[in-house]
Amino acid sequence: MSADLTTFLRERVAEDEQIARDAATAFGDTWTVVDDAIRGSLEFTDVVAEPGSPAEYIAHYDAARALREVKAKRALMAMHRPIRAKDILGSGWTDDSLACEQETGPDDIAPTPFPCQTLQALAAVYADHSDYRDEWRS
Repeated sequence: MSADLTTFLRERVAEDEQIARDAATAFGDTWTVVDDAIRGSLEFTDVVAEPGSPAEYIAHYDAARALREVKAKRALMAMHRPIRAKDILGSGWTDDSLACEQETGPDDIAPTPFPCQTLQALAAVYADHSDYRDEWRS
């Protein structure tokens, strides 16, 4: 399960990055709502810009923000890596289970299982993806 969740997250984040890069290439990194259009390097003139409209939402989640989110997700994934529980807890721990390196310390009585709740929460964003597994729900 753990390697599968890690692979699943890496693939989804890579997809997010590619979509954001493609959008940035086509429309610029940063988008704003001006008058009745979303403005980037090109205009989205077919989206009505009213308070609470899709235009405000689209401009708020522009390519620049999506790429910052990709960077943040990758940083969290790098911090929450799997490690053998006995490598953290010492020779007294005989179980070969995996623990979350970030959430398990040498003074802990038991390891925080991998995948940890942090990675499960990151994966929950993609719960509508066909490869998402219910067992990953935290």
